[in-house]
Amino acid sequence: MQKPNTSKIILGSSSRYRKDLLDRILDTYEIISPKIDENNYNSLCAQKHSQQIALKKIAHIAENKIDSLIICADQIGEIGNKTLTKPTSRKNALNQLINYSNKKAFFYTSTVIFDQKNKQHYKYTDKTIVYFDKITHSLAKAYLEKDNPMDCAGSFKVECSGSVLFNRIETIDPTALIGLPLIWVSSILKKLGHIVT
Repeated sequence: MQKPNTSKIILGSSSRYRKDLLDRILDTYEIISPKIDENNYNSLCAQKHSQQIALKKIAHIAENKIDSLIICADQIGEIGNKTLTKPTSRKNALNQLINYSNKKAFFYTSTVIFDQKNKQHYKYTDKTIVYFDKITHSLAKAYLEKDNPMDCAGSFKVECSGSVLFNRIETIDPTALIGLPLIWVSSILKKLGHIVT
């Protein structure tokens, strides 16, 4: 699907989940991990926070690259205005999941594509709502043993066995919750001539 002889594409991310998603539509691109401080925007709402981090990642990578197309994203999840974090331990993960029982979480996945040739930024933020089912101690424990989501904010993976935790999900792009809204990314790459139309 990817057109040859187009500008170099860079994924600015250290996330293997975003890499796996981009692999679905692109064959050739470079990966650069942006080294930025993501903690200076806590006074912002979750949506604005994710947008600012995605833009900061773009700016960091663009400093040392020319004539490239740079893709960066950031995701913030929250329940009751409390930001979801990576668990760091099995005990924390278990407590997180049990506390989600019968609640809903909002995930904001902000993506920025920067075309350095025409100095144009393309921006998009997806809002996904996850409605959790009743989560018992035994269900949470069994789920953690199955997926081991220690590297995931919120302690679950929707792309694996996380569906056992949910009542329903409201989204216009199921890949956004994994970390990169491929429907929107694909539409911009088509527009810019990087994907066959």
